[in-house]
Amino acid sequence: MKLSNLKVRGGTLAYTITIALVVFVLLLLFITYYFLNNQIFEKTALESKISTYLDNSIELYMETPDKCTNEYLNKHMALDGISIAFKEKEWGLYKIVIVTASFKEIRKKKVLLTGLENQNTNKALYLADNNTGLTLSGKSRLTGECYLPGMSVRRGSIEGQPFVGTELINGNEHKSTSELPKINVKTLSSLYIQFRQIDRNNSWSFYNSPDSIFNSFKDKTIFLSHDKEISVNSTFIGNIVIVSSKKVSISRTAVLKDIIIYAPTIEVEEGFEGSCQLYATERLLVGADSRLLFPSILSLYTDKIPDANLILKEDSEVRGDIILLQKKRVKDKSVKLSIQKNSRITGSVYCEGKVSHSGIVYGYMQCNEFELISASSRYENHLLNAVIDATVLPNTYVSSYVFGDVKKIELVKCIQ
Repeated sequence: MKLSNLKVRGGTLAYTITIALVVFVLLLLFITYYFLNNQIFEKTALESKISTYLDNSIELYMETPDKCTNEYLNKHMALDGISIAFKEKEWGLYKIVIVTASFKEIRKKKVLLTGLENQNTNKALYLADNNTGLTLSGKSRLTGECYLPGMSVRRGSIEGQPFVGTELINGNEHKSTSELPKINVKTLSSLYIQFRQIDRNNSWSFYNSPDSIFNSFKDKTIFLSHDKEISVNSTFIGNIVIVSSKKVSISRTAVLKDIIIYAPTIEVEEGFEGSCQLYATERLLVGADSRLLFPSILSLYTDKIPDANLILKEDSEVRGDIILLQKKRVKDKSVKLSIQKNSRITGSVYCEGKVSHSGIVYGYMQCNEFELISASSRYENHLLNAVIDATVLPNTYVSSYVFGDVKKIELVKCIQ
């Protein structure tokens, strides 16, 4: 055989082997791609199924919270090896609910902030009957159902400002009693006891803690405490409770979201904006042009009367519930709420004492008495240029757990 023929055959063999190797590699890559793609598809489908179970469990919890034990959820909701677990804890006057759906190494979790369905839709005012009727002057306006003393409501004129509206009440009028409607005082009282009994050994000293803290609600609560006054001027977000034995001052530069603050006295500097729950026992002041965004809580629960008061300075805004309670009822001495000119509340207001109201309330106000102090005199159950309008409150507004034991749970927001 000639050498040239051997070279041709050898070249053909090498070429054939090369082609075979290329085909083999391509086939291997195709099989690997198919296998991996199939795994990714199966994992994606499984994750989607887990997410569906998670959302269905949350929906069931919202509808029937009393039934939603872990055993119940796993019996009625969990299938195909997927397990459901949920954990809830009080977060001020709301609740944190953590729902987890898992299968082997795949775990999906949602953290929810929940409250109660608003049961006071279209209710504007409940003024306890202390044998003194209500007088409206200036641009005062009541819109929604009103529960008033037997002497009802009448036109008046204060400081040369007569009532200028066409209707005294834009809504139905009902007879009130001498007592305010009951709320869940036990929930609020227990909360204040918890604040006072915080174990300082298991908390950080406020001034020895990092300047800024973000703490997930999936983790353990961080308690920051101090025996003296605390000045809050940096960033605190999430699962954090700040406690002072004296006073907490909140700077306009502070960035606060979803945290809780407790102290005898709390002062919010003018121009602040954030969302937090504030619990005081002696005095709570919200500075002018401040914005406490939903879901915020302002609470004053005290026996330090008659000096205990909650003040909303001019042009401030609160979106959330405001509650003023006193442990001991003393004649002619009570907690006081001052809503100054152009300040605005969107939510429910409950005051066992006196309210000085010159601003705007979009929601439901319940109080024992109105007080108006002018340059020349003091007036009982008089409103001057004050607005209470239940119709502006959004239908989606969610109340805190202090307003009754309603079984209908509502989602405030998904935190994580």
